Amino acid sequence: MKKQFTLAILYSTLISLAVSTALVALIIGKSRDHVQHACDMSGIAFGIAWFFILTMAIGSCGIYLNGFQKVRENGYYAALSFFLLPVLISVLFVTLMDDFNTEWPIYSAIILPYLFIWIFHFLRFRRKFY
Repeated sequence: MKKQFTLAILYSTLISLAVSTALVALIIGKSRDHVQHACDMSGIAFGIAWFFILTMAIGSCGIYLNGFQKVRENGYYAALSFFLLPVLISVLFVTLMDDFNTEWPIYSAIILPYLFIWIFHFLRFRRKFY
């Protein structure tokens, strides 16, 4: 079971890194003005995206609590072990960054792929064991 949890974290991280990088590049490419600036800081969005996805992956280590039978059998505990820290990290990410009204496409491109993949892993886990 530990191997399944580790692979779920690894697959979620790698897939969401690829999807988020592509989405952020697409969003930045469409929103970019055609004026050349002396200092282009658009690449920092990729670093921020990777940092928060890796932070959510580390926060997803609560999945290992499902190794305990009491947590695995209770749907609420299992959902909390899957989603509590990644959702809190996502909320923290949105509240720490400025200007949510104009930058929400980038925030959603960073957060939502990981959470959607994580929901898929949770549903697959619940279907397999119960």
